[in-house]
Amino acid sequence: MISHTQTPVLKAGEVAVGAARDADENHEERVLQTQIARLISGSGFSNLAGIAMATIWVGLIWKNLPHEVLSVWLGVMALLFLYRSAVHYFKLYSDESKLAIDKNIIRRWYLISVFMTGAVWGVTSTLMFPFYEIYQIVLAFILVGVSAAGVAYSSVAWVYYGYVGCVLLPLMIRLFYVGGEIYYALSAMTGFFLCVMVMAVHRMYRSSVAELELSYKNEDLIEDLTAAGTNLERLNLSLIHI
Repeated sequence: MISHTQTPVLKAGEVAVGAARDADENHEERVLQTQIARLISGSGFSNLAGIAMATIWVGLIWKNLPHEVLSVWLGVMALLFLYRSAVHYFKLYSDESKLAIDKNIIRRWYLISVFMTGAVWGVTSTLMFPFYEIYQIVLAFILVGVSAAGVAYSSVAWVYYGYVGCVLLPLMIRLFYVGGEIYYALSAMTGFFLCVMVMAVHRMYRSSVAELELSYKNEDLIEDLTAAGTNLERLNLSLIHI
């Protein structure tokens, strides 16, 4: 039977564990939000490169595919680009913005727009795959370039994984489906490039997360030490006046 003297000890232990768990969850949330803010603030060039490559691609195959399809595809790309650009350049995601909007919703939709952009690029390998080999090679270079420029999204690793997967996996499958030694080789090279990018981004992401976690733990430690020093000073003053 547990004695009454042991009960407060157990409760104190439970409170300490709960506080530690809450602190860890708070650190994780702060790290995630900081990483998302870094993703948005650092993706300006990637957004510009993406819309530029989309325009070049439509210009190259304008005579080979129905204009309605190309216009709709480029229009969707332009809308996604305009949303991300507005969020980025007007800092709608940041606490510095004085607009009465929910920053978390803005950030969430920004991430969704990144996934949608990757999916729209993936459409080029399925519904817009060109007949001429030279255009196929150009498309492969464009998609690889878009994937490389998307490293700006590496601040949140799973966002980049989804983005680059949407961009390159359809191309890899399409090349393999076409068949032939050359296309099999191109498909394998695409898969290899995809794996290399994912591994590189994973290492970058883990390093960034570790740095942020250490920074926030140091901030909490400094705050605790400051509070302890203030309480000690108050205690000394109260003892002096006794």
